Amino acid sequence: MQTDEITTAESVSSTVVPSTTDEDIRRTIYDVIIQNDVKELTAILTDIVNFDVNKPLSEKEGDNKNALMIASSLDCYDIVKYLLTDNNIDINLQDNFGETALFLASALGNAKIVKLLLRNNANPNIYNNENVTPLIVSSYNGHNDTVKALLEKGDVNINYQDNLCKTALSFAAHEGQPLIVELLLKNGADVNIADKLGWTPLMLAAYAGRANICKQLLIANANKNLKTSDNKTASIFAKDAGHFHIAEMIDKFVYHSNMVTYNYDEEIINVRKRDTHFLGNGNHDSRRISTASRLRTEMLPREGNTWWVYISWITTFFILDRFLIKYGNMNDKRVRQAWREKFTLCFIALLITIFMAFITFGFVSLSCSPTAPPIPLPLVDEFWGVNKKVMIVRGRIYNVGDFFNSGGHRPIIPFDDASLEPIIDQYYGKDVGELFPVNDQAIGCNKNSTVNGLSCRIDSDNRYHCHTSTNSFRTLESLFINRLVSISWDEIKNTQFRKLFAHKGRVFDLTNYLSETNTNRWLGDDEFTKSFLESLIGKDVTSDLSNIKDNNQKEIMKCFEHFQVGAVEGVTYGCASVTMAVIVVSSISTGAVIMKLISALAFDNLIAKKLVKKVITTDNVKDVIIMVPCYSEGYESMKASFDSLVATDYPDQNKILFIIADGNITGSGNDKSTPDILLDFIVPYNENFDNVRAKSYLSIGEGTKRHNMAKVYIGHYQYQNRNIPTLLIVKVGNQEERNYPKAGNRGKRDSQLVLMQMLHHAFNNGKMSPLEFDIFEKYRKLTQRTIDKCEFVMMVDADTIVKEDSVSNMVNYMLNDPSVTGLCGETRILNKTENWVTLIQVFEYYLSHHLGKSFEAVFASVTCLPGCFCMYRVFAYNYDGNRVPILVDENIMMNYSTNEVTTLHQQNLLLLGEDRYLTTLMLRAFPKRKTAYCPSAICETIAPAEFKVLVSQRRRWINGTIHNMFELLVTSELPGRFCFSMQFSVFLDIIGTFTSPFALLYVLYTFIGLVAGFPFQTAVIFSAISFSLQLILAIFTSFDPIIVMWFFIYLFSVPIWYIILPLYSFWNFDDFTWGATRKLNDDGSSSYSDTIFDKFDPKSVPFKKWEQWVKSTNSKGVSKSVSYKYI
Repeated sequence: MQTDEITTAESVSSTVVPSTTDEDIRRTIYDVIIQNDVKELTAILTDIVNFDVNKPLSEKEGDNKNALMIASSLDCYDIVKYLLTDNNIDINLQDNFGETALFLASALGNAKIVKLLLRNNANPNIYNNENVTPLIVSSYNGHNDTVKALLEKGDVNINYQDNLCKTALSFAAHEGQPLIVELLLKNGADVNIADKLGWTPLMLAAYAGRANICKQLLIANANKNLKTSDNKTASIFAKDAGHFHIAEMIDKFVYHSNMVTYNYDEEIINVRKRDTHFLGNGNHDSRRISTASRLRTEMLPREGNTWWVYISWITTFFILDRFLIKYGNMNDKRVRQAWREKFTLCFIALLITIFMAFITFGFVSLSCSPTAPPIPLPLVDEFWGVNKKVMIVRGRIYNVGDFFNSGGHRPIIPFDDASLEPIIDQYYGKDVGELFPVNDQAIGCNKNSTVNGLSCRIDSDNRYHCHTSTNSFRTLESLFINRLVSISWDEIKNTQFRKLFAHKGRVFDLTNYLSETNTNRWLGDDEFTKSFLESLIGKDVTSDLSNIKDNNQKEIMKCFEHFQVGAVEGVTYGCASVTMAVIVVSSISTGAVIMKLISALAFDNLIAKKLVKKVITTDNVKDVIIMVPCYSEGYESMKASFDSLVATDYPDQNKILFIIADGNITGSGNDKSTPDILLDFIVPYNENFDNVRAKSYLSIGEGTKRHNMAKVYIGHYQYQNRNIPTLLIVKVGNQEERNYPKAGNRGKRDSQLVLMQMLHHAFNNGKMSPLEFDIFEKYRKLTQRTIDKCEFVMMVDADTIVKEDSVSNMVNYMLNDPSVTGLCGETRILNKTENWVTLIQVFEYYLSHHLGKSFEAVFASVTCLPGCFCMYRVFAYNYDGNRVPILVDENIMMNYSTNEVTTLHQQNLLLLGEDRYLTTLMLRAFPKRKTAYCPSAICETIAPAEFKVLVSQRRRWINGTIHNMFELLVTSELPGRFCFSMQFSVFLDIIGTFTSPFALLYVLYTFIGLVAGFPFQTAVIFSAISFSLQLILAIFTSFDPIIVMWFFIYLFSVPIWYIILPLYSFWNFDDFTWGATRKLNDDGSSSYSDTIFDKFDPKSVPFKKWEQWVKSTNSKGVSKSVSYKYI
């Protein structure tokens, strides 16, 4: 091991040995409790003589919880069980807040511990300083199992009132906890107890808009006529809050003694929990992860075969492994499985596209006639006949004018077209069916219609003749305009002038055939045939003839075409329903765009401006760590970025540059490596950079790549007489990889985690790696403050230039709305006019922010905070004033730091879409908090100027986005309901992404079809609205006329965005490389970073608590200059 490695003494396991002072003993016991280590706790307590288990583990003012209280609040079941075996334990002991172990476990919903404490005779009726009992706090927070356990105890005072005279039922009713309301009512809760203001549970539920709970209370005989001191009833409170439907329900409700309460055990919506001001312990916030149990396990390596694996096998059953090995060079089993999952996803996308195509075209075609809507005969004669020169043959309209004009008509000698022109002109718009006799053989008509005496002559004029040849009928059909003559039902039913009937949507005329003057009854001259035909007149006979059994009548039906004169006016009910359904679907899609437009305009012009109002003063200025990960960027690019950050108007002493060089990388065109360039930027802080030693930490990687080392340099970045505290972390790699290219490179997520793990361990007083301790101490030395006090972390890419007021606007936004966990600003393109590739990206960037992010911000759920320009809140304060971890929350850290990424889904989340996945984790972890968009915080970045680089970049973005949307789709905690929810918006985005190629082709098809004369007006209108709204949005948010130019450039590039990029991305779902986005100045030889060597034991990297590191460094002669302040 070299001098910059950790010594053997440092690498041993750091088991805490109890110290001799009371403070050290209590701290040691606390550490063991939070690890739920019964064996270690037993050993410690055995060695300590006369240790009082009831004594508080902390002597801080206002915090005197003993071991049992702490274990109960932290859900350490094994520790609680062990402590209860001590006969001296006082299970009902109260802390300074009056809270017992049972109270703390009830407040946090630790039902298993609640049951254990109750079995050991914990008193459920002991209340805290605010007269709040365990039942009240548990009901308030919606802990169903805990409430049930307390009620099953039997001796709990269910109607106990707190300082405000509110009962458990009052809180459950107001907070919308139907299961708990039902439990309380079943166990005898008084439904009419009023609080100090005279509010009953019914009033609280009515005012809060809890309709179902109001119904529960009314059925339980709640008195709806009770009034408060200001003479208001529950109905009036409902009206005051705008819940008029609840007021109406209350007013109309009549109680019956045989009413049965609705059983919420059968069907119940999982109500969101909220944090409680009853909780004295600030280490927990019930707005933490409501999906915590799932988040803890979902990123674990896949064990065994899941349903998704089986689906991928079924979909690709015809593709054998040996085929993939031979022709795809897929020797690794995981690579083959990723390919199969990729193929399955593409197949699903194809199925969705086919389904949407069927809904759009096939569904209508199956339900509607293939012909366009029919036209009334008067209109054909008056308008179409003259203008379009059409003629009618048995109700079908043909554009014969074009045929005559083309010279294609060949009359029989001695006649020519000139001699035929007078008779041709007079029959435009008329029926000339007599000139085109029906081919009886083709339609199956076996009646002898040829004896009808037709000579194809009209008025005995020899210029008329029969068109019976196959070529004539083929030519005639080519002239069909897909329209028929329409006949109304009034005409069909009026038998006074014409004898009409309808069959399968077509109309037939028997007037001439049944005329008394007609002597040629070729269908049959018997009374039976005549009676049958006359029975058809004036009605729709489709149903009557569907089950006909008489053979003669069947033969007659085959000859109906001789008498066809048109189609029934209008469309069928089925066709109308389907058409309406298609319109509704189109309206939803277009409505979503309109809603996005309105929301975006409202947010940009009204909401966002209020949230950036200045609240930063000299008293409340917060420290902001600005993390800049660097890879292969050039000198000018990085310097411009750092200069812009230093030049921002945020106080210099409160912004700290945290620069991370991701390995020994030399970018294309650079004459120095990235670490060397960065070192040139920094003025050292009282130290020689040559003496800095590398420190170990656990990085993201496989094999020995799991171990990495980094050097921490501190100093100041100087620009225009301004000095900014700067930490530079350079990843140098472990000893085995130092001689390989890209030594130390582990990726952007690893760089983020260097800082996040540091903050996580500092915040929680956890065990630190050698690198983290080095960062902690050098940060303290540089800033004279400890890093755990830093409230905000800003992430900026090394090629991004920020505007002067961006940092201040972001911090102001955070301070104005403490519920915001993270936010991003607007990213613009710096090299707009470099070439056509950059030109087409300008409006797309603008659209993604001012339409996409502005709309999401209205729902308080911006789904992607891009790592190139965003800010996160490290911690927040709960109602007690205690700090609650946000960015460094345990469940977020556990998932985001996942090392074994094995499945296709995990790889797309963590290798391609890590920025978006971090945002997804924040949304799922804190559903009652917000992610936001700050349009006044602006940055500029270099967009790809080569098409292949753009394709590579968007492949990563699209694939990462799709897999993150899958995560959000199963997140029920997102705001909104049904079609007006963020979850529904995500669903539409997934469908839209998968069907974008089809959508564009459909739009082009409808536009071309409309120009060609097809009735696509509705579809074109919806498409035009969708695109024009984007332009309207741009105009009303930018107020810059040049945005119109960018819009039309974008419009011409739509095939790239909607067809080329999505299709390329879909087929490369299993490509997890970063492509050509960042170019290196190397020869392409193999590197250690792409190689896995021997297995690595993570335990070889020592992790110690801060005081242990201090003690070990002092023992080596290091000057003791640190304190215990940050713990």
